Amino acid sequence: MEEIRKLSKLLATEERILVRLFGEKKNLAKIIIRENNHKINSLLNDASLKKRNWQEVCFFLRRRHQKIINSFLSLLKKQRKEENLSLADFILKERNYPQGEFLKIEKIKEILFLEKPKKIMAHFSFRRVEELFEKIDIWEILASLRFVEGIDWLNKKFLPYYLSLKASDFEKRQIKIIGLSEKWSPLAKKFIKKKFHNISHLKEFGLIFIIPLKESSQEKFFCDFALIFHYLREIEFFDQLFRSFRKKRDWQRNLIKSLEGIKPEEKNKTRANNWLIFSQYLAKINKNDWRLALPHLNSESCHWYRATTDLVKLGKKIGLKDEDLKFWQGTNWLGDFFFRDKKEELVSFNFLDISLSLANKRKEFYSYHFHEALWNRIFEKIFPQRKIEEELQKNWLRGKII
Repeated sequence: MEEIRKLSKLLATEERILVRLFGEKKNLAKIIIRENNHKINSLLNDASLKKRNWQEVCFFLRRRHQKIINSFLSLLKKQRKEENLSLADFILKERNYPQGEFLKIEKIKEILFLEKPKKIMAHFSFRRVEELFEKIDIWEILASLRFVEGIDWLNKKFLPYYLSLKASDFEKRQIKIIGLSEKWSPLAKKFIKKKFHNISHLKEFGLIFIIPLKESSQEKFFCDFALIFHYLREIEFFDQLFRSFRKKRDWQRNLIKSLEGIKPEEKNKTRANNWLIFSQYLAKINKNDWRLALPHLNSESCHWYRATTDLVKLGKKIGLKDEDLKFWQGTNWLGDFFFRDKKEELVSFNFLDISLSLANKRKEFYSYHFHEALWNRIFEKIFPQRKIEEELQKNWLRGKII
């Protein structure tokens, strides 16, 4: 079937996997490909491109997104100036996120007295934890646990204390967004290099933090702005997940297991009719990871879909044109092949793939966000009665949907 062949090429998977996946619903593959082609043709027709080769399509998308980003940031600056709000306060006001249930600051301090953040203390020549709390803002201390003490310390030293947590150790409060002071920049260099960006978060603290950079650009600032919206949605997702854990026995172990990340599926345990669950972009680590060719859902893609929807709503509110917003809305799973000289190459129309490529000054677009969004789209078509985020939460600890 032609559509199955096209989908397998777009996803870099085998046709037989998709044939088995769609079963008797092969017409859905035709619907997905036709919708993909129609939306892409609509975008390109409006631009009146004479040649639809790789170079021209990429140049058009790069130029158009550059224009939209510049317009968006100009309108954003004007709106913030009128409302006299910091970036963090403006975002939280626009998102209007309800309070989550996060770990109490007093409880976190209690754990840090027992398990001292030695690297942080050594850097500032503090001998006592009391001195650390007296001289450094507590939110900056919490953020620095992520990039100074590191993930191994968090998983092996800090998280084991969560085994003794009680439901009363959590409290309702707003998500906190902070910009770290310049003193943290030298300590965060390796972290930024590994993460490819200078923003991160701690889910159970309800904290998003921004590490200052000396050099930036319009494109980089926009990606950071969008990433904050993504983390807001991600924290919202995990807040709901962690609350569901606390309704059952032994919830502390499930909390720790989830914070450590879903363990990779072993090859000999994988069945073709299972949908694997990913909580990260495996292609960033290894683009040839064997799991990428299997049916899977990616929670990151869900968060980005919701974040993009939030950005579109904000764009409309501050006056961005509808003709520009359509380049962000409903394009997350769009992609196609175009000739580059005599060889076909994939072009992602995914909002984030293009934006990140602009920020990192890449000639070729990233495509891993598109791939994950397309798998999610296939699941939505095959199982229209099942909501992806609900399925992810119900099956999170299992790591797959059977």
